[in-house]
Amino acid sequence: MDISEGNIEAAKKLNRETGSEITFFTRDMNQIPFPSDSLNLVNTTDASYLNFRHRRPFYIAEIARVLRPDGGVCCITNPNEKTTLKEYNYLMMRTNYRTYLNPVNIMKATVLGKCSIYIDALSKARPDWALTTTADMTDTLTRVLKADIIDVNNWPKKGGPSIYSGFTFAVNDSTKKQIDRYTKFRERQKMAEKWFDI
Repeated sequence: MDISEGNIEAAKKLNRETGSEITFFTRDMNQIPFPSDSLNLVNTTDASYLNFRHRRPFYIAEIARVLRPDGGVCCITNPNEKTTLKEYNYLMMRTNYRTYLNPVNIMKATVLGKCSIYIDALSKARPDWALTTTADMTDTLTRVLKADIIDVNNWPKKGGPSIYSGFTFAVNDSTKKQIDRYTKFRERQKMAEKWFDI
């Protein structure tokens, strides 16, 4: 699942070339198109920091919503607050996220100091975007969602600052109670902010 149609087309092409039967589709990470309590495993890489900071709890709660309470596990990896613009750009150029970059945004990010880019017209109007911090992620998982953090990893381990963080967590009964409250709140936010489906 990816919001970029270009990334999905590239994945489908690779699917055909390798004979894989993985299903790829375009969708907004804040509205995962699966029923509640339906998945055993969710893996998300380089996604949450592309979301507005105030929306990240929604995205993480969406993952928790679709995980099964009897053993569903998720791993989230992202650049963290120690990532600099130079490291971020190096990372982007070595992955398939070129569609998210343009020179004007990179210039703006340089002026802002810490890595901070504007991804689309909506985010240009909402300058509350920032990298996912370890503290934010921990707070969302433990205080807001009452989830069980299984593991937190930072890397690289040697040769420089640990600019990437990985969180593995599981949901429990307390998480599911929080999800019920989140779902109602999300519906109000969708109407207030006029979210659109992709």
